[in-house]
Amino acid sequence: CCAGIIAAVQDNGEGISGIAPEAKILPISVTLTRGEYNEQMLANGINWAWQNGADIISNSWGGMAETDMEMLDEAIDNALQNGREEKGCVLVFSAGNDGVEVHYPANSDPRILAVGGISPWGDRVSGDRLPDNTNVLFASNYGEKLDVVAPSVFIRTTVNTTLDGRTPY
Repeated sequence: CCAGIIAAVQDNGEGISGIAPEAKILPISVTLTRGEYNEQMLANGINWAWQNGADIISNSWGGMAETDMEMLDEAIDNALQNGREEKGCVLVFSAGNDGVEVHYPANSDPRILAVGGISPWGDRVSGDRLPDNTNVLFASNYGEKLDVVAPSVFIRTTVNTTLDGRTPY
């Protein structure tokens, strides 16, 4: 969904135009289950991204563990310091989707941009019904570590349905 909002092609008659339609997307997919092997996969994904020319690394993971992961922290630090030919990559992480304080890794480094979600009415998405009486299946995380909020429901993107087959807008 996030990649579609960012880089959807302009003027193609499909009903959406990305906010940066000339952006190049470098998709990296990893499993978000717990465990040492997965921590290495997450770290490898971030390292691969900055080493292969990513300027911005956007991670819409929804939040992970409450504690640090050493390999992942090292990869994040490497991207923040060494990406973009030593200028540092911009790292963006979802604040999390369960209605509590901002989760790791979004809260792990002040150089990370932690993003939360708001409704079209400017309210924090809280897992309750929205003003139009629509149920929301997640609640955006919040708190002092949150840097910015962005609309997170009823947004057109290149994904046509949610995981349960409903239209997301």
